[in-house]
Formats: sequence, structure tokens, C-alpha cells
Amino acid sequence: MNSRKQTKSIAILATMSFFLLTGAKGGCANNELGDPGIDVAGLWQIDYKDKVTVTVAVQGGAASTYTLSARYGGAFVVEGQTYDLTEFCSRDQVVCPWDVLPEVVTMTQPTQANHLLEVTFNPEGPLAYNSDGTLVGNVDSNDDVLIPLDVNGAAIIAAGSNGAGMCGLVGGSFAQASIKGDGGTPAKGTTMNGELITIYTAGCVAGNSDGAVEASVTVKVSVPFRADAL
Repeated sequence: MNSRKQTKSIAILATMSFFLLTGAKGGCANNELGDPGIDVAGLWQIDYKDKVTVTVAVQGGAASTYTLSARYGGAFVVEGQTYDLTEFCSRDQVVCPWDVLPEVVTMTQPTQANHLLEVTFNPEGPLAYNSDGTLVGNVDSNDDVLIPLDVNGAAIIAAGSNGAGMCGLVGGSFAQASIKGDGGTPAKGTTMNGELITIYTAGCVAGNSDGAVEASVTVKVSVPFRADAL
């Protein structure tokens, strides 16, 4: 098996494990035998909404929520320190939700059942360590899609130890959406409405070298989006 195919196989296995472990909407449990996923192959226009929700959560404790703007930013507080959303999202080692997918993405469904999904993305921040060129997701039998933001965690930690200050995306970072079909047989997807989430550690936000691995305090940035088939 060549390295590219091996990387793809590992990504697929990691994606399936994510669905099974999280039980998230759009997960493997909704892939009904003999009931293929809806056809979403092709080009899609992505439209991110301006409303951003930032949630700062302490493991085993309370969470604080801030409603900010993707366009204008705003302030949020982590462990007593105030940070600006625009400044945080502009860092080279970070990718915020509205920068994950480009304005137009290509979606591919390489299996006959149409459950496996490959999506093009912007290789920014920790996503730069995904060398395969696509994110691997799932289209389930209920017309829901889930795309974990898969990264090479070992490479990110190595970059951090070498002083690069790279941040890793914490588990639970994903794109999730419901698909509306055209009513045909077989149906083809026409629109998607959902949410894209990136989660980082407090150490990452503060710029600490251990930001890739310390996760007792997390910062979740989420934004709604709509996608239209072209």
C-alpha cells in the first residue's frame, strides 16, 4: 500500500471511530444497511453566518458563553485574561470555523453506498498537517453529514516542542449539517444548513508551548453556515 492510500485508510478508520465514540448526529449508527446516503457529490458554495459563539469551558466546572461577530470580532475571557477574537483567529497556528472550508468546496463520495465523504478544505493552522488534501466525513441515512477536522496530532506536538507554537484541534471539532434533497429518485442534495466548530485549549489561546496537549480548559468557537449545490 502506498503512503497516500495508507494515510487515507487511517483517516477513514479515525473518522469511523469518531462517529462511534461520540454518537454525534450524522454518525455511523445512522448508516442503515441497504439505505445509501444522499448524493452530494460536486461543487458547493459555502456561506458562513456572522454570529459567532465562543464557549469557554472548565473540565468539571462551569462554562462561559460569548456571542461575537466573525466580521467585527469581540472579546472573550479565559482564565482571567481577555482576548480578542479577530486577533486570535489571525494567528498562523490557528484556524477558526469560517476559514476551514473555502468559498467553494468539492465534495466526493467514493463508495457506492455514498456514506463516505471527502471534502476539500483550506490547509490553515493545524489543518496544514493534513497532507491528504481532503477531510473525511460521513453522510448518513437520515441525510445528515458530519466531518471531523482530522489533523496529525503527533506532527503538531512536535512543531510545538520545536518552538513553532502550533495548536492542535481538540476532539469535538467538526462540521455538521442537515441536507435537503431535490425530491428525486435517487435524491440529490441541494442545500445544507449546519454548524462548524473548532475547539482549542486555553494554553493555545494564551500562546503557551503546551497548548497542543493541555485540555483542562477549552475554548470552542462555532459559527452557523449554509451550503448550496452549484
